[in-house]
Amino acid sequence: MSWRIFISRIFPISSLLLVVLFKFENCAQAPAQFAANGANAQPGMVHLIDAPISSSVSFISNPLFVSAPAASEVAVQGLCVSTPSEKLIDYQVIDMRNTPTVVMAGQAVCEYGGFELQVANLQLSTCDDRYELRAAPTSDPSHFAITTLQLNCNNP
Repeated sequence: MSWRIFISRIFPISSLLLVVLFKFENCAQAPAQFAANGANAQPGMVHLIDAPISSSVSFISNPLFVSAPAASEVAVQGLCVSTPSEKLIDYQVIDMRNTPTVVMAGQAVCEYGGFELQVANLQLSTCDDRYELRAAPTSDPSHFAITTLQLNCNNP
């Protein structure tokens, strides 16, 4: 490559590109909200700005209608957000007839953003009978999701 081509073509294009991109250089001061955290920090440290995602659980359908009065087993699906160390979900099935009673409890695994529970031996004899299903991350039982299981009386 001759110097004449370098000076006449490549050098001007490179210089123009440098001038254009110079305005995107960030030489500004940090905003005041981050300056307090950065004052005590060592150079080169990385700080977490957003709060970490907490574990959460929700059901896909609420209420969930069961077609048979005596269902042997019902699959209930839900969505979950978990961290790698918090993959278990505690659940309870509560019979809401007369006095609420826990009839089934266990744990499910949160995988790929979802979970599935197999609820067995439901006795739904009338349209007023219902079961309540509660699920919560094992690490935070106060943030639970609720769905109800009841007989589908609209389409017998």
